[in-house]
Amino acid sequence: MQGTLDFPSMKILLTDALFTLIVLAIVKALFINDSFVYALTFLEIAFVVVIRKLILLDTIPEENWTLLILGLISTSFFILIIYIHNLKRRWQE
Repeated sequence: MQGTLDFPSMKILLTDALFTLIVLAIVKALFINDSFVYALTFLEIAFVVVIRKLILLDTIPEENWTLLILGLISTSFFILIIYIHNLKRRWQE
């Protein structure tokens, strides 16, 4: 309907999709009984929130350090999520 997507419309689409993921993850967390999975779900929510913040930040020179720090935090969250999923898979075997 809009034709080709430009960056501002893709940015709006991505942030809306990530917000929907955040809401779905919070609702999912309400029905979790296992504390380990509960903590992992909130780690995933934090990762999505940081990624959403990275998308919303303007890329101006004054925000370089903020972008770098948020990028490092999101990378560490992603590594933790992968590590915990592998750890949980090993425990189940």
